[in-house]
Order: sequence, then C-alpha cells, then structure tokens
Amino acid sequence: MQPFKYTPISLERGCGETRLVTIHPGHWTDRISCTIATVCIHDPVSFQALSYAWGQREITTEISLDDSSLSVTTNLEAALRHLRQDVPRVMWIDAICIDQRNLDERSSQVLMMRDIYEKADKTIVWLGEGTSQSRAAYKLMRDLTHDDELSEYDGPMRKSWNKLKLAYARKGGERFVGEFAYRAVFSLDPFRMNRILTRDDSLLEKDGTCDSPRLRMKLRIPTSREGIRALFSDVTERSWFRRIWAVQEIAVSKDALIVCGHDVITWPKFSSLLYAVLGEMDALNFDVTFGDGADAFVERFRICKLVSAGLKASLPVLVANTRLLRSTDARDIVYALLGLACNVSNDVSLSPTYSPSTSRLHVYRTLVEHAIRVEQRLDIICLRRRYDQLGGSWPSWIPDWSAPPPVLSKLDPYLEQPKDDWIEGSSLLNSPLIDRYRALSGHETTHSYNWSADKGTLPACQISLSPLILKAVGVSVDVICDLGEPFYFETKQWSGGDMSAWEEVFLRNFGNCKDDDGITVINVSDECLLLRKAARAIGLIHGSKRRRVNARLTHVPSIHRMLSRTALRRRMRRAQLQKIYPARMDAYVGGGSMVEAYARTLFLDNVLSCKGSSRGTREEYDLFRTGRWREGALSLDTVVFNDRKLGVNIIHRHLIVSRKGYLGLGPVPAQKGDQICVLLGCSVPVVIRKVEDCHILIGECYIHKLMDGQALDLLAKGDAVKEEFHFR
Repeated sequence: MQPFKYTPISLERGCGETRLVTIHPGHWTDRISCTIATVCIHDPVSFQALSYAWGQREITTEISLDDSSLSVTTNLEAALRHLRQDVPRVMWIDAICIDQRNLDERSSQVLMMRDIYEKADKTIVWLGEGTSQSRAAYKLMRDLTHDDELSEYDGPMRKSWNKLKLAYARKGGERFVGEFAYRAVFSLDPFRMNRILTRDDSLLEKDGTCDSPRLRMKLRIPTSREGIRALFSDVTERSWFRRIWAVQEIAVSKDALIVCGHDVITWPKFSSLLYAVLGEMDALNFDVTFGDGADAFVERFRICKLVSAGLKASLPVLVANTRLLRSTDARDIVYALLGLACNVSNDVSLSPTYSPSTSRLHVYRTLVEHAIRVEQRLDIICLRRRYDQLGGSWPSWIPDWSAPPPVLSKLDPYLEQPKDDWIEGSSLLNSPLIDRYRALSGHETTHSYNWSADKGTLPACQISLSPLILKAVGVSVDVICDLGEPFYFETKQWSGGDMSAWEEVFLRNFGNCKDDDGITVINVSDECLLLRKAARAIGLIHGSKRRRVNARLTHVPSIHRMLSRTALRRRMRRAQLQKIYPARMDAYVGGGSMVEAYARTLFLDNVLSCKGSSRGTREEYDLFRTGRWREGALSLDTVVFNDRKLGVNIIHRHLIVSRKGYLGLGPVPAQKGDQICVLLGCSVPVVIRKVEDCHILIGECYIHKLMDGQALDLLAKGDAVKEEFHFR
C-alpha cells in the first residue's frame, strides 16, 4: 500500500479550509480504514473533534487512509479502534487532518483551532487504554452520579435522609454534617450503606455543583477509597491532563466526553466531581498520592469557567496560569493559547510560525514584548526562570516556559516544591498576572497581594535585538549585605519550623531588638515554630471534626498542652539568648519596630490573615506576637491556613538584610553585593547583579516597606538613584 499524499488546501487566513476524516465501520481486529475530505469550517457540517495526547511519536502503526497507508502513533490507533462505530463517524483529528510535514499548513491550521472545536458537535477526550485502576475510578464516578430512583428505600432510609437535609439547612450547612451526622443517620454496616448510597440520585445539582455533605459521606465509604486513589494515581496522571492544547480544546467545546478504554463520562460530571473531591480530601483524612496532573486539571478547570462565563484574559495571564502544562513543541506553550486570549488578533508578531528559524527564544521574547506593550507592565519578567540560565545561556529577563514544572512535595501536598535549580517567582509573592486571572474567574487565592512598588508608573524600557538586551529604567535602593540560608523541603529546619538560622542572622546584624511591649525577635521565631507544630498536630485530626464547630486550639486539650510545654521550653531558650544578646529597642529603617518588620516579612505583611487580603491588620499581628492565637483566638482551619502561607513564603528563599537595614525575602541565587532595585512598571522589587557592563535579573523579592512606592519617595528625597539598567 502506497504512503498517503496530502492534497494541498488553501492557507489564506480566514478562508476556513480544513480536512475531516471519516472512520469506517469494522470489526475490533480489523485494520482501521478511513477516508479524508476537504471542507470549509464555516459551512454547515456535522463532525466531532478528538482531543488526545499523541504519545511516543517514534512508536507508530499503519492505518488505511483513502486506500493508502498513513503512520499514526499507537495511542491514536487505539483511540480510533475504540471510537469506531457500526456507522461511519466523521471527525477532526489533528494528526490526520493536518499535513504535519507542511510547516506552513501547521501554522495556518493553528489559528483555526478554536473555530474547529467550537463548531464540532462534540469533543471526544481520549485518555488512553483502560486499566483496572481507571475502571475503579470510573466506577466511583458512576456511583457518585447515579440517576436511579430509591424505589425500594422510600421508607426509613428516605425519611432519614430528608431529616438530615432539614437539619443541615437549620444548623448552618456544612459544619453540621460531620462524623456525628454520618453515624446517627446511617447506622448501617458500610457495605449495605454503599449499596444504598450508590442507588441514590445524582450528587450533581442543576448548576453542575456537587452536594458537598452527601459527597463527603459517600467518599467515606471504605469501598470508595480504591476509586479515589485510582482517580489520582492513574486517571489524572494521564498525559492529556498536562497537554497545553487541551486547555483550548475543552474550554470552547459545546459538549465533551472523557473516554478511557471502554469507560465514558461527560466533561461536566467529570470536572465537577473531580474538583469537588479535591476539595474534600482534607476532610477524608486518608493518604492519597497526588501528582501534578491534579494541579494541571485545576488550572484547566478555572480557565474553562472563565471562558464559559464569557470573560477573556490576556495572553500573559493565560501563560502564567498554565505553567504546569507541557507541549511537545516548546513554542506551543504560547501558540496553544492564542485562541483564548484577547488583544492578540491584530498582533502579527504572535502569528504561529513552525519554521526552524523561529526558535522558542524568539517566541518567548515576542510574548514578553507583547506583554509590555499591551499590559504596560514589566511584571512578566518576574515569572519562572532557571538558575543554570543565569550564566548567559538564556536572557535573564525572558522566562523559559519550556522547562519542566515544579513537583509537589511529599511532605505537604499543598505546597509547591521547586527543584534546586528553579526560581519559581509565581509561587511566592506578588504574582500579578495570576492574581488578575483568578480575580476574573472569581477565585480567591491565599496570595492575593496587591503590591505597587513602582506606584503604578509606566515602564520606561526598550528591547534591542543585537545583542538581545532589555534596557529598563529603575530606582537603585540598596545593596544586600547579609543573607539567611534558604529553607529546603528535605531539611528538618523547614518541616519543624526551626527559624533559628534566620534568627541568628537578625541577631548578628541588629541585636535582640524589642518593641514597646517587650516582645523580641526571639519571640517571633518561637511563635513561628509553635504555629508549625500546631498545624501539624491539627493535621492528624479528622477534617470533619475541625469544621463541625469551627473549633479552636483550646477545644483540643492534647494540642493545647503540647503547645504549652513547647512554649515553656522556648521561654528557657530565650532567657539564655538574652544573656548573650541583651534586649534593645531599635526602629526599622522604613518605620515601625524591628520586631514587627521581621514578623511581617516572614508573612509578606499578611500575619494571621484568613481572607487572603493584601495586608494583615494590626489586631491580627498583635494576636501573633503576643501568642494569644494559641488561646482560642483562631479557628483550627485558620491556623493551618497560616502555617501553609508561612511555609510557602520561606521555602527556597533567602532572608535578605541590606546595608541600610532593610529586611526581605529573595531568591536562592541572590548573593552579598547584589543590588535591590525597583523598576518602573514592575509591581515588586527585584534583585539584580552587575556583570561586566550589563546586569542580570536574579529574581523578584519582598522588601518590607518598599512594596508600596516608598522607593520613589526616596528618589524624590535624594536618598536613592534612578538608573538605566541593561539586562542580558
């Protein structure tokens, strides 16, 4: 059989010409036989679109296409075999409908992707062949969305369920439905209860949300645990969940089916259930291994909500929010999102080009230029870079999105664990692009900081191509004179909350400073340790007990006693240190006490806040420094929330001390002698380094009392210098 040869199609922009493939009927073992036809996507045509991961490109098999032979990946061949019906099935499949060897055609068809998936009657998401684990996961999802009537249980069981719903409404919702209600209403053996619950009506409401109390009760059934583990260890770890193209394909589809082997579920049911189960994992209180596939799903789910609400985000915002997703071609990190982004249709520089002369560096530089021009901000240069690229192999001011994403910590699934060679700028402070997107999608984030170190000034910058240099005007504020060693996940210092290393740096530079109430920096370190210990002890308590009465630490005697004993030991330690470092009262260079500056730096000026606000109030700070948070002032969930916030802030970050006395948090590659500056048009300060006649951008940083435009005030007073920096 001769190799298939494509007939050229029109590449004129806007003509809408593409190809559709028809999968012909056949027995399971028959060779896949298809025909292909050229159509205009703007004409009335009925077809379905396939969304899938190609798989290993070097492992292929042959199918029949127009009586010729075409090589496809084994994963695509498996999808075609499962999707083949008793009648011809018309589909759009990128690997078949696009001549992959024609680079001009690939570039042209990329611009039509959104139209294709919008016009398709249905999108079929192919996850791959089924396994025993995937079948268990799909069985769980079918059980959770069962539509059968409770005909044989209309008696006591139905009455009990109605009583529970009535009590739930009267008692204020989710806090009531805990273990007590679970045992009181369903005083049956777990396996009989499983049979009853799986015959109940669907947990999904009309708006697609889940009935959270009932979901939690169903998930606690022992037989559900296998399905939950399979969902996260098998299904969400499939390659499709990390595929960047899948974001657009699923977001614009009219209807979608998630297919894994012979199992099928609709996208609305799948996404709502998975999102709800993720939200209930803390309450279920049993070990589940999470990969980054679950996080990638959350990113995709939020973007789908944004698109379905008719909202559009800029291209920089979308790229920042899909940093966990991957593509075979590094340029597709940008190209795959063009159809969802606003303000790109008239930007010719962003038109997809797959020619060998168009490198990923060219594409990413074009994105940075677009962001600066459209957003009128320099914030994009603060996103992810790599340490090994700071030596000159890659421009320090252009984020490289092609490299692998950070992995999750096995110690705490809520925290990102960047590898040692990473600067993960978007995981620490400002993250202006990510916050802007999440505000659009109605999502409240724990990192909703609203810094304005530049007072909202417009960037004064220019990009030269030969050599590739970013010229940017900024204010040079100070120089780093000392650094506290960064915390790493593998160390006991971080997991145990031991802040003594940073405490020593502070004492070495400033002494044992105290505030007006006699609270010293040593007290702050002790409260950090107690917060971490309390959160880990709370983590051993079943989530439903924590939520039921909005419990405080004083409601859990064992934890309260543990904290009291630890506080007593720390008091003895403070007494010994105060002999070496007598207490002294010094003011911070930016105003306020040194103790308050240290505490607020560790929490990014958001001490003990439980609402993700940009600043912690004075009352919240007082709760922390005095230790009154341990006496019932905070709920258990708020304690855990702030522990996670503290952990995210300090992990893989230096404590920075400057010559003038500023305190801050900065990236791991920072060194003594590096400059702290505020670039016009950049929301946060940055650490830069002079190298020969240029500078390199080390990374963003938090500098206490420089986050709200104080650098420009210093410039007006003559206490800082405006410079033009040349970044390579």
